[in-house]
Amino acid sequence: MSQGRPGDIRPFVPKGPLKELLEPAGRDQALRMVAGYFAEGAQPFSGRRFERFAGGGDREAVADVITADDLIATTMLGVTISGDSAIAILETEREKLSALLADVSKTDTFENLTTEQILDPEWPATKLYWALRDRSIPDVGETKATKMLARKRPHLVPIIDSFVRAQVQDEHGLVWAPLHLWLTDNGRENAQWLRSLGDEAGLPDISTLRIFDVLAWRSGTGK
Repeated sequence: MSQGRPGDIRPFVPKGPLKELLEPAGRDQALRMVAGYFAEGAQPFSGRRFERFAGGGDREAVADVITADDLIATTMLGVTISGDSAIAILETEREKLSALLADVSKTDTFENLTTEQILDPEWPATKLYWALRDRSIPDVGETKATKMLARKRPHLVPIIDSFVRAQVQDEHGLVWAPLHLWLTDNGRENAQWLRSLGDEAGLPDISTLRIFDVLAWRSGTGK
């Protein structure tokens, strides 16, 4: 999550299978991929429950604390949470993390921010990200940290994994800023397209960011 100057940053340009999904001719396939990911089928994806498990991580009663349910939900996205990580997050670092989480907006959306806000090291979400990656919490890297943040603030914090990074990362090593510029380019045309895709799939509660994440993951893995 290195920093760059806003003037140097451009919207990312989709490539490969993801590019095909995001073009008008690929909409039907994209819709099938999104709807299929969240479906309850014979061999369902465990990630279909990430947002909704145990009532969701952003519900009022638990919005400002990372709970055991949040850690379980995070494992539904194909990562493991070690015992030492869980002890640190749920016990020894709980108060510090909760104080930082309380500063992260519950009402903002990623698309409504400015690029400058996202690049600001004092942005509360960035401060919490680095707290989760502190050496006091073992075995938590970029992917696990952003998945935990996405569980708590699903409309605000994008997941960064190898598939998203492969598509979005720019020459500065940035991911969030190029993604933000792509979503908000041309009057938020791409964000609106993703939102309409989610709505058509019957997923009005699933964030635009997660719709993108699912498409990046499924196109990257071929699953």
